[in-house]
Amino acid sequence: MKTTLLLLIALLTLYIASAEVITGRIVDSKTKESVVSASVRLLGTSKGTYANREGIFKLPGVNKGDKLKFTAIGYQSETVVISNETNLDIKLVPESVKMSEATVTDEIAVEEIIKRAVANKEANQKKIKT
Repeated sequence: MKTTLLLLIALLTLYIASAEVITGRIVDSKTKESVVSASVRLLGTSKGTYANREGIFKLPGVNKGDKLKFTAIGYQSETVVISNETNLDIKLVPESVKMSEATVTDEIAVEEIIKRAVANKEANQKKIKT
């Protein structure tokens, strides 16, 4: 029993030690500009991170064979299988965002909006506190 437990601990330690820190940069495939706040997710886990202002990200605890998914609003998502590379250059392809039509009107005067906001002040504050 002790031998099995020690072997299990040793294997777990080796597995954890083999995990890499993956770094990289995410850019627009056409303009080569950084994709700010792009999401990086390790599929099958709750691990993830976001790219900074320069499009750079860092994600520890990634193993060879793991899949990383890169997403950002206005871009096609990209999934990459980790091999021996620990520094990735990701190029996301721009994609139109499809939205339903929005119609803006001026049917309510500014004064009416302010009047309604003041009238509902207490009810709205209660919603925030709960």
